[in-house]
Amino acid sequence: GARVSVPVSGRSLFYVVGREAAPDAIVASVGGSVVTHLPDRRRVLAIAPLVALESLRRHPELALAGPVGIDPGRFGAFARLIGLDEERAPAARPP
Repeated sequence: GARVSVPVSGRSLFYVVGREAAPDAIVASVGGSVVTHLPDRRRVLAIAPLVALESLRRHPELALAGPVGIDPGRFGAFARLIGLDEERAPAARPP
């Protein structure tokens, strides 16, 4: 009968796959932004609020959405590489 509550806040890197089309608009609708398109434009890496994960996972136009697990040092280097900061989300870059 115990209840466990884990607060979810912040932003994370997600791998998102659209069923029929690129998921850019869906990612934007949950407050995220596409960082890069992978060779198949339906597959992207995106930065989004952690609280958006369940919305992305339940979206009928997405085949897959999940966090990308990388260590903090590598994520920091990645964030600097793409110009990510707390105030401005990066623009999508073409493949």
